[in-house]
Amino acid sequence: MVEGVKKIGVVGAGTMGAGVAQTFAAAGYPVRLQDIGEAPLGRGMGAINKSLERLAARGKLAPADKDATLSRITPTTRIDDLAELDRLYRATAAMGTLGLDRLWLHGFYSNDVSFCSLPSAPGDDPITV
Repeated sequence: MVEGVKKIGVVGAGTMGAGVAQTFAAAGYPVRLQDIGEAPLGRGMGAINKSLERLAARGKLAPADKDATLSRITPTTRIDDLAELDRLYRATAAMGTLGLDRLWLHGFYSNDVSFCSLPSAPGDDPITV
């Protein structure tokens, strides 16, 4: 685990966000996975569960590790649930869709949260704060 990083947030429960959340949870980090609605969160958590089941079926993951990994991921639709994190990853195509604007990002920076934008499409613009 990375020194000083205890809690991870991932914005966007699509293919990329679910994969990022799964990877951090498998490494032992508590993860909050945020998206705009219950439907995308359900799809994301379903994809993570299916991926872990495949790994367990191939003998690459113990069933107990599958359950432990899933238990470390907390899905949420609330942006406020991303407060007090050590690292925040954006895995969404459009920040405006989620209401994540420049002021919101400044709030995270003022709380010493490391922010990383994961481009989800070749034309994605970088975020400048």
